[in-house]
Amino acid sequence: MARGSSPFEEVERLFDRMGEMNRGSGLAVDLEDTGDAFVLTADLPGFDREDIDVELREGSLRISASRDESASHEDESYIHRERTKRSINRSVSLPEPVDKEETTATFKNGVLTVQLPKSRASEDATSIDIE
Repeated sequence: MARGSSPFEEVERLFDRMGEMNRGSGLAVDLEDTGDAFVLTADLPGFDREDIDVELREGSLRISASRDESASHEDESYIHRERTKRSINRSVSLPEPVDKEETTATFKNGVLTVQLPKSRASEDATSIDIE
């Protein structure tokens, strides 16, 4: 327990840290209906474009991102490390069919934006390139 703090403050800090860890393991997304398209926005700080996969399959959009810090940092001078590997997966159901051929994705400043124009697309899986 930290000097000068009560046991209740310690418990509150513990709950805050647990909440931060749970939020960090998921992927929060926004899905906007602009009328003629859906626009999905997801924050992926710390990832590079090459770390991210976006796939449109059977009425849902799947986003996965993975990075491994340990391969690039083999320095033994660390006292404590928590950022060695991170992996996120999320599937979002789309309320209407989209035109998979016109779907685009961009990644800038840690933010993934996927434009999904509405249509009567087939249910085949399609991988989406990120610009």
